[in-house]
Amino acid sequence: MPTYDYDCPQCGGFEALRTLAGRNEPAECPDCGSRAPRVFVSAPRLGCLTTASRRAHDLNERARHEPQHSGDYT
Repeated sequence: MPTYDYDCPQCGGFEALRTLAGRNEPAECPDCGSRAPRVFVSAPRLGCLTTASRRAHDLNERARHEPQHSGDYT
């Protein structure tokens, strides 16, 4: 089940597991029990990064999925 973001007026933001059909309905706040509307978080602004920053992000992401070992450098 996917996780969606909601914003409780009293307690602040939280995430909730919801079905696809129920994703847009208000969710119950886990702290106070009030009904909280779904919020939409904006995507990261990768287009604003410099070329060097984009390369660094790409290298870090690749390293996370394809780690190298000391023996790989010879």
